[in-house]
Amino acid sequence: MVVSPEIAEKIDRMLDEYRQRKRLASFGLSCRRKLLLEGDAGTGKTMTASVIAAELGIPLFIVQTDKLIFRRWHP
Repeated sequence: MVVSPEIAEKIDRMLDEYRQRKRLASFGLSCRRKLLLEGDAGTGKTMTASVIAAELGIPLFIVQTDKLIFRRWHP
């Protein structure tokens, strides 16, 4: 994945934080448990999330809000 140095640094910092979660826990701290990526369509949010999940060996959940339908229930 090719990203700017600024974005690469942010991703690396988040990956390192997760990898050091046991050390953080020893100080009573926890690592981030959620990550929200935002931006225009086609900017690589899903690909970035896939790479991060693969690097950490964790599941990836993709929520596509344009496909959520809310229906009010009336008894």
